[in-house]
Amino acid sequence: MSGRTGTAVASIPVPEGWEVLEQTEHRVIVAAPTGSPAFRANAVLTTLPSPAPITDASSAALANAVGEHPGALLVSCDVWPSGAHPGRSLLFTYPVGEESEVAVQQYVWATGRHHVHLVASCATYQLEGHEPFFLDLAAGTTFAEDA
Repeated sequence: MSGRTGTAVASIPVPEGWEVLEQTEHRVIVAAPTGSPAFRANAVLTTLPSPAPITDASSAALANAVGEHPGALLVSCDVWPSGAHPGRSLLFTYPVGEESEVAVQQYVWATGRHHVHLVASCATYQLEGHEPFFLDLAAGTTFAEDA
């Protein structure tokens, strides 16, 4: 890992060679080194105020996956063990054009004051190579004391 980046509420480690493309108070975007012409793997960390529980946060994430990506296919939705706050891990794919597909590993936490989303994406054929980075991002997510 080559450092950290984050919002006012949460931060993530930045994998070696990855680039911070955007950083604001509520959103951070990091991307893998360029290389694949099909899709540049990336991760987006967002935070939004909400006192709603994790069940609401994960339900909203599932609805957004289908609403934002026609043809999305949910592969799994599991409890994400995190010592700090309750979390969920979602894996889904969605088609892009007629011949490509994107894999999305999404992690969602409910802190009691915020919903934190980490959405890591790559082409489906890249998932095996990028999954360790995505897991490291999620496992390395930390939260501000007043999150």
